[in-house]
Amino acid sequence: MNGTARRKKIDILADRPLARRVVEIIERFGVTGHTVLAGLEGRGSTGSWSDDQIAGASAKCLIFTITTEARAVDIVQALTPLLDSHGLRVWLTDVEVIRPERF
Repeated sequence: MNGTARRKKIDILADRPLARRVVEIIERFGVTGHTVLAGLEGRGSTGSWSDDQIAGASAKCLIFTITTEARAVDIVQALTPLLDSHGLRVWLTDVEVIRPERF
């Protein structure tokens, strides 16, 4: 088996219209890979939400990327002003990756 290396996974739950801005922040720090997944429904501290798929007013998405700890710190700092103003939810997870040069 190939060796592994420790990296940080950043998960960001955001309103769908904000996805492009979040991705731009990720890319600003040299991270070249990310994934955006559609959110269908959920519940949090502000109540329930669901994507009505008509107006898209409450559509959410999950954006995630894996990067080095140093870049993760920079990305989270850049996202911090959006936490309250745009209701972002952000969490970090330690992960082990194979082929660390890709992350």
